Amino acid sequence: AVVSTQSGHYGRGVALKPSQIAKCVEDTDIGMLPVWAVELLHGCIPTKEEVENLLSHKDKLSKFGEAELFCYHLSQVQRYDKKLGMMQYIGSFDEQYSRLSEQVETVKIASERLLQNPKLKRVLELILALGNFMNSGRKGVAAGFKVQSLSKVSETHSGDFKCTLLHYIVKT
Repeated sequence: AVVSTQSGHYGRGVALKPSQIAKCVEDTDIGMLPVWAVELLHGCIPTKEEVENLLSHKDKLSKFGEAELFCYHLSQVQRYDKKLGMMQYIGSFDEQYSRLSEQVETVKIASERLLQNPKLKRVLELILALGNFMNSGRKGVAAGFKVQSLSKVSETHSGDFKCTLLHYIVKT
């Protein structure tokens, strides 16, 4: 269970009462609730019917069990689900930023290496020259081509269909 009915502890180590948890959510205090606890809470949003049922018995608050008290206190927080979503985002931002930064750096390094590769530059020049040669007379001379058109290199065959443009470039 999210809230232990015997010890008043939330989850696996957050020693807060239901009213304190609700206060943390109300104040969007991610210092008191770790991200894993916020994620668990986000999965325990009381339904509209549960809230209405609790509010209709509000006069018997002292007789509520811990789970009912927990839901009651959370139901008193306006925009509970939105606040928890925001707390999740803020709480996991640094980890996600770090992970994504590493991936962006990897792509950046790979891109720089591709741009600096003289062999790749030569292959692309050859593809452009061959494309201009094959299109001579029909179109003007192209100064470049779209990356998507590279797929046509393996689809363009010789007259006898024994060789593709890709095979020719590899042999050259």
